[in-house]
Amino acid sequence: MLSHLLTPTNLVIFAVAFTIKLLVAGYVILKVRKRIA
Repeated sequence: MLSHLLTPTNLVIFAVAFTIKLLVAGYVILKVRKRIA
């Protein structure tokens, strides 16, 4: 089952989703810091 999940397409989708999450998290943290400061 794990080998089926780790297809190249799924890996690309996972990488893109992970990158977007990091970018959104960083953006939110910056806005919160500016609001506090």
